Amino acid sequence: MEELIPKEALQSINNDSRFMHFVCVIGRLCIDVATFKHEESVGEMASSISCYMRDNPHCIQDEAITSVRCYIESACREVELEHFKSKKHWCPNAVVG
Repeated sequence: MEELIPKEALQSINNDSRFMHFVCVIGRLCIDVATFKHEESVGEMASSISCYMRDNPHCIQDEAITSVRCYIESACREVELEHFKSKKHWCPNAVVG
């Protein structure tokens, strides 16, 4: 997002907010993409990618990874949307597009 979020805005975010939900989704899915191949090699299959492949048996591994990356991109857009919506409250003179 390339801009610092003011302390006042961060203080207004609670654990049940959509902002925090999507930040956690992004973190979890990014870790799954980064560690999937290693975890698979040691027999650990509790990742979003393995769950996606289980739910979509026709899907190959690369397609599952691509789908999870699409979820990450969607969650990033949601974080940006929540950021801009909250910006109206802590920066009333801001131009929010």
